Amino acid sequence: MLKSLIVISFLLNLTFANFFITPDNFLIQIKRTTFSIGNFVVTSTEPSYGPDQCKEDLLKTMELSNAEAQLANQIDETVAAIMDSAAHYFIELSTRKICRAIISFIRAESNFNPQLIDSSSRFTGGLSYGLMGVSPDGHQNELDLFKAKADSSKVLDWKTRKPLDVNSLKLEDLKRPWVNIHVASWFLSNMARSGSPDLKDWSNDKRGIMSPSVLSAFKSWIGEKKLTDKLMEKVLEGLTNLEGFGVTEDDLEKLKVLGKVIQFKKDAKK
Repeated sequence: MLKSLIVISFLLNLTFANFFITPDNFLIQIKRTTFSIGNFVVTSTEPSYGPDQCKEDLLKTMELSNAEAQLANQIDETVAAIMDSAAHYFIELSTRKICRAIISFIRAESNFNPQLIDSSSRFTGGLSYGLMGVSPDGHQNELDLFKAKADSSKVLDWKTRKPLDVNSLKLEDLKRPWVNIHVASWFLSNMARSGSPDLKDWSNDKRGIMSPSVLSAFKSWIGEKKLTDKLMEKVLEGLTNLEGFGVTEDDLEKLKVLGKVIQFKKDAKK
């Protein structure tokens, strides 16, 4: 009788849950709820946190920054991009927590201006583009690296509703919220997973010294202490506004990812 109940319980859980196998072959059961936004489908770890709640968080943070006029008709695209990136790159984490972290990161990087081109936000040189400050040139060369190394076969494009064609991405696409948020989130997730901002370590499965946390990824994004301190001050201010209590770096340190790099194409072994 007990064995039968265990089997029935397992089958019920299997029916209503997704199973995620990390690159380290750990099996994680994550229940997800499906939502629609426009003609697009997104998922969440929390039935009470969907596109409406994410949009409310986005608009509340934009109001905090006097940026209500930004994004114009791109609000839904931005909300969908945030939730889709949370599901693809931070699958182990609470959707609400990682979406709020991404929203606060966007505030700190661009103040919600998708057209922003900034020459002062990266210590290592080059320009940064769009909502999350993706740097396509200089030392980072993030757009070309994403095109070469990201396995985006499971990522749909908001504009076409077809798999994202990374090879066709151009500089101007970084001004699209969908592309910008996916590129930046892919980098942030894998920096935390690998413990390193160096893609050579990603390819070699070499674990860096960084903690596998959202905090370590955020703090490694810019690469210079004064700029990083300024970024984190704005991130924490945004999160405090959303959470209703004083969010600290310790709270972001608790958001840890599992396993090795994700959606990453390694070089073929010779």
